[in-house]
Amino acid sequence: MLWHYDGLGLLKPVQVDPATGYRYYSLEQLEHLQRLRTLTEWGLSQREITSLLALADPEQALAGLLQRRQRLLRRRIATDQARLIQVEAQLHSLGREPTMSTGPDSQRIAGLLLAQYQRADARVEPFPDGPKDGLWRHRVQFAGGDVGLVYSGRADHPQTEWLHGHGGRPTVDFLLGQASLLRHLAEHGYPAPRVVANTAGQDLSHASGWTVLVTQAVSGAAVEGAPESFRGLGAALGWLHTLPLESERGMLLPPSWLYADHALAAARHFLEAARAQPPADDWPWLAAFEATLLQVQSATRLPRCVVHGGAWLANAVWTAGAEFAFGEWHSGGAGVAILDLGRLLLGGHRERNSSLSRSITPDDRRVQAVLEGYCQYRIPTSQEVELLPAAIRSSVAYGAAEHLAHGLETGWTPRIENKLARRWQWYQAAGEIATLSQSGLQALGVV
Repeated sequence: MLWHYDGLGLLKPVQVDPATGYRYYSLEQLEHLQRLRTLTEWGLSQREITSLLALADPEQALAGLLQRRQRLLRRRIATDQARLIQVEAQLHSLGREPTMSTGPDSQRIAGLLLAQYQRADARVEPFPDGPKDGLWRHRVQFAGGDVGLVYSGRADHPQTEWLHGHGGRPTVDFLLGQASLLRHLAEHGYPAPRVVANTAGQDLSHASGWTVLVTQAVSGAAVEGAPESFRGLGAALGWLHTLPLESERGMLLPPSWLYADHALAAARHFLEAARAQPPADDWPWLAAFEATLLQVQSATRLPRCVVHGGAWLANAVWTAGAEFAFGEWHSGGAGVAILDLGRLLLGGHRERNSSLSRSITPDDRRVQAVLEGYCQYRIPTSQEVELLPAAIRSSVAYGAAEHLAHGLETGWTPRIENKLARRWQWYQAAGEIATLSQSGLQALGVV
């Protein structure tokens, strides 16, 4: 070790016997040696140690290095935890266990809640629409009145494309990211579902090849389509966009589908592939969809923040504390603020129980109410205002890419073509909503 430190120039002997080569050190160097060993054990690099020791007052620089090291170690711990869950789940995975097509039944989920959460009072019901993005969802009603949601997926589920499944991440990574996001929101007192830890204090549980995340849902009344409701939704989104991207535990949030570097690039891939296939090569609107995604993806220096990714009436409640809270966060994470606002301005025109096949009719009162609420917390930058029309249209184009990806995989059907035609109507309506939004921002003095 001493030869190594000498070779690096970090600790030179005070004397070297020319005859024997023996190396002599003073007692005063002992403290320096201990500092070197400690910094090395903490994982600091040779370059970092050399730079640090060259400073007259290294304490402030040391604090910065240790904070970066702390964040790195916490990320490694989270990654290793995910790998451990995958390995253990694979060891438990047997051929007689539920498959992705059947999923765990309510009795199995109730048994897990009893064994790993000590909750014997749970009434479990599956969501009627089956799995979503490769995850099975169960609603839990506890005897005390609390409502919970259980998300379960195969721990060995392979990594998927951004347009399918968990945004390019395996099930375990996705659920860990969801837990990290919800913990982050709780740290800042933001109203959202809360993670329910198991008896071992862990966010995720696993049994027989399945990984499970249990959350406590936000209780509240359904949000109706009054202007005051849209003002509240806008305020809730504006507040969300003021939160930092890094949690107090040093963890960076996972990217959402509104992270243009990833998801929108994947969407453009499917649009380009579809334009070379009949009958899609005769559909004029595909070029408009692709141009919109390219405009958004090419924009630089756009503010990034915590986003929800699916803000609209049916995914929000009005809490007893007179706050508006969004529900499911599977599309949330780190993302681009203006894309999230654009999605709310468009999605706010969908009624609570409306079908995806319905047309969208722009409503200036809803647009103005959303913007008024949003600007109470955050004012869009001039670059964001300029990009707002493309941001509103981008969610339509992204949804079209999902339909196209399905068509490329299974073949074109009248149902897929009808969905794409509806998307084109939404895209045209988005242009009118963008015009109303520009006027609304002018009325608020933003532009």
